[in-house]
Amino acid sequence: ENIYEIQRLAYEIVQHEAIAFLEYVLDERGLPQRFGEMTHQVLRKALEEYSLAQVYRMIWQAARNASDYLVRNNVPKQQAANTVPRSIDSYMERAKANGWEVSAFRRNFNLPQSTLARVLFNQILGTDDGGFHTQINRLFVKEPKEACSQGDEE
Repeated sequence: ENIYEIQRLAYEIVQHEAIAFLEYVLDERGLPQRFGEMTHQVLRKALEEYSLAQVYRMIWQAARNASDYLVRNNVPKQQAANTVPRSIDSYMERAKANGWEVSAFRRNFNLPQSTLARVLFNQILGTDDGGFHTQINRLFVKEPKEACSQGDEE
């Protein structure tokens, strides 16, 4: 049905927003922005389990770690940037294993929500957060209908 296409589009949109934020935080730190399949895989995996706001936290933490690695170890910038996908994956795995509540970031005002995202998340899916604070899977879970009303209706 069309719901699967809508769900696929929702994941595609949040993945693009995650990549845009990753580009932004790496650029802030003067790190190169070359993303291979591993980066895309890690972000897809993260977005299947966490909201975009929580993934922003993981991205920011990974970029900060890469910047620290660069400064402390005097390594090439690309080498520091290459640590980002593994750092995100490691953060995500530790969070799951330890039952951490991953704190969410706010939407970056320098990276506004796209018109397509606004239409999909706010109008079609009826979210009030543009798909930012809600895990995508949860937007597509059908709520069980109440079995019966309070009385004994037959």
